[in-house]
This record gives sequence, C-alpha cells and structure tokens, in this order.
Amino acid sequence: MVGLRRGEALALRWSDFDETASTLRIERQVTRVRGVKGLIVGPTKSEAGKRTIVLPARCVAVLRPHRVAQAADRTGAGKRWKEHGLIFPSAVGTHLEPRALNTHLTKLCTEAGVPHHGPHALRHTAATMAYALGVDWKEIQAMLGHTMLSTTMDIYVDLTDTAHQDTASKLDGWFPAEDTEEDDSEDPNV
Repeated sequence: MVGLRRGEALALRWSDFDETASTLRIERQVTRVRGVKGLIVGPTKSEAGKRTIVLPARCVAVLRPHRVAQAADRTGAGKRWKEHGLIFPSAVGTHLEPRALNTHLTKLCTEAGVPHHGPHALRHTAATMAYALGVDWKEIQAMLGHTMLSTTMDIYVDLTDTAHQDTASKLDGWFPAEDTEEDDSEDPNV
C-alpha cells in the first residue's frame, strides 16, 4: 500500500514501527550482490530513501496479528531462531533472501488467481493508486523515497483512465458548452 522497495521491506525491524503513531521508519535495505557471499544490509538506495511514512490503518491492523504470529514462529523454531528483530524474517529469524519474497508472492498470486508481476510492480501500483486518489506528487515522491520528482512522475505513476476522464471533466467545467439546441420558441408547432 505504501510502495516500499523489496529490500527496504526485508530490512524493517519492529523498532522501526511505531504502532501508536502509525509510522514506519525506513533506514536500511537488504540486497544480494553478485560475487559477494551472503546478503548485504546497508543504507537505503539514496538519502531520500531514509524516511518515515505514516501507514494506512489497514497496514497497522495487519502488522498487529503478524507480530503475534511471529512470536509463535519464534517459539516453534526454538534454538534455530536467530533474533534480529525483523518484521519480515526468514523461518529462523534471519534476513529473508530477496528472491524468496518473489517466490512467496508468486505463490500467493497463483492461489488468489491473479496475475503476478513481481514485487516491484506493487511499488508502481501504490504510486499509481495514490495519484488516482488525488495524492500530491511531492507526497508520492516522499512515500516512495525518490530523490527526484521526475522519477516519480515519469516512471512510477501510470495515468489511469479515471485520471484522463477527470482531466476531461475539469476542462469541461472550465470551458462551458455552447447551447447547441435550437430555440423551440420559433417553432409554431410547439
């Protein structure tokens, strides 16, 4: 719903989530670098990527039971669990392999009977939906953590038919239509 990058989501810790304020602090990302053994946990892609976003109530409502379920997973894993305080850990508490998220999302989409386009497509969808709902460009840029507004506008937001219809309606309102009906008062049969 808020367009996090895959690596940003996988690096989130419970300490980044303020349930009372409904905020999420994004400061890190998880990446896999070719030729480097293991996952790299480091700063966000850019300085603009470091941000605090206000979460929709639905996200907060999903995170609450997720935390409870994770406690059960931790107990079930026993000594294998390596605590890192992650919101979205592997089955043993470590950072999740980014490709594993792709695999999991594919499975969920298949089960739901919807086409799968990858986690990055969800980022584009979040931006497009925010735009369609009237969210300001700068707010969308901040939500996505883009350094340049042009990236948000040119790459991430796909104009929807609704947006095009809205534009046409606004233009119609600005330019009143001319009265094209004939004056019926001149017709003797009226």
